[in-house]
Amino acid sequence: MAGLTWLLQANLRDRRFFDELVHALDVLGETWTAVTLVPFRPELPEVPACIEAGQIVCYGPSFVPRVIGSSWKPGIFFDRDRFRWSAMQAHWQELMFAIDGRRMELGQVIAELDGSQPAFVRPDADDKMFDGAVYDAGTLREVTKARDPHTLVICASPRIIDAEWRCFVVDGEVIGGSEYRRAGQPSLHAGVPPRVVDLAEHAAARWMPARVACIDVASSGDSFGIIEANCFNASRFYAADTMHVLERVSAHCRSLA
Repeated sequence: MAGLTWLLQANLRDRRFFDELVHALDVLGETWTAVTLVPFRPELPEVPACIEAGQIVCYGPSFVPRVIGSSWKPGIFFDRDRFRWSAMQAHWQELMFAIDGRRMELGQVIAELDGSQPAFVRPDADDKMFDGAVYDAGTLREVTKARDPHTLVICASPRIIDAEWRCFVVDGEVIGGSEYRRAGQPSLHAGVPPRVVDLAEHAAARWMPARVACIDVASSGDSFGIIEANCFNASRFYAADTMHVLERVSAHCRSLA
């Protein structure tokens, strides 16, 4: 039976992290190969038949739109509909950080912001169309001027964020994590507080967009809430233990065979 192969995006921008991935997989004794992905092209890279016959786990943001619907299993842990912010809100409700988030059309939000206070706005879809941030009408109009005004976005009241953490979740368990921002500035520290772990695992017990995913959590004073879930295959690791995360994901994939 063909084994498990990690397929890495060779042209990752973060070369240090690419080297870290390779080192961790080598130490773990995992098979890996690297392929270059041409930006804005939908084609899958060619891989040897012996690799395609087994399990393939991709890592790199350019894989995500290409591998959906392919025969590679598990390939990526992603579904467009399940990774929408509105889907997360529907399932996690009071666990969300932006509890008053509303799904609206982009043009409606811009019109609503004209003459009113700025609001937090982000795409509903996990497509990185623009960065989620606090916008006034003019700035949002400029940032999204080439976008369809009927595009669905999320609009919520601005909140002060003290700190943010990323939890790696496999089969409902937080298996690693990292602080990645504090007081609006990068802050890389391994591990996450017990309260963050409890929140992420409580959410995972209720619903998950995929069996392997990342949950981002923010705090504001004594309030903690989920910002969003992210696709593992394209998520930054920050200060999380790369080797441990890869080991646990590999074990999960083998359990599916």
